[in-house]
Amino acid sequence: MTHPLTILTLCTLPFLSSCKDKPTAEAATSSRTGNTASFKASDSKHPSQILFSGDSLPEGMSWKNSTLALDPKRYVWSDNSLKWDWKKDSSVTFNRPIPWMEVKAARRKFGFSQPTQNCFVVWIYNQTARPDASLRFSFGKGTKEVCHFPFALNFTGWRTAWVSFDRDMQGAPKGVMDYVKIESPKNIDQGTLWIGDMLAHHFIDHRHQHGDYQVPFVHGADKL
Repeated sequence: MTHPLTILTLCTLPFLSSCKDKPTAEAATSSRTGNTASFKASDSKHPSQILFSGDSLPEGMSWKNSTLALDPKRYVWSDNSLKWDWKKDSSVTFNRPIPWMEVKAARRKFGFSQPTQNCFVVWIYNQTARPDASLRFSFGKGTKEVCHFPFALNFTGWRTAWVSFDRDMQGAPKGVMDYVKIESPKNIDQGTLWIGDMLAHHFIDHRHQHGDYQVPFVHGADKL
């Protein structure tokens, strides 16, 4: 059995060339305001992927104090991003399998020869830099949170984060998880962000992982 292992070099990824910001396109091909919804699944090659393709929001989502819309103006891999208009105490949750596995067991099972980490991948687009604000990403199983990390909003444009479950997050996974939750900044009343495609779980070669100013706790950030 094989599993693809990403050779990661943050900020020089080939995927970066596929990020688009098309100012003439109209936003909001699909929009909802509410707390929960179940939609037709986006086209996904792996259950841990969260892609914003087609005309419907991905299945397995729930949200609070938020307005969500698919936006073709900006995107990473899919045809759209998820435009998120948030208020205080807003959140968006994605129910996806996160098959965390002890690293030695993963290397045996999948035959990895490289030093391996369990990783979460996300892209965020921000129009207005907010130096003192951050998102909170958390992961867990059922109603129990297992680990989390902050993502600083001190930028404009697209930024990505490749954050290791094994060495970068606060909290220590011990097994499979089933949700990703994104919470709005605690110190700002409202705002808008665009969420690009996500990988709720992916194995990476940790020698090529680097932090960024949005996630300065990630391995390699001291080399910025």
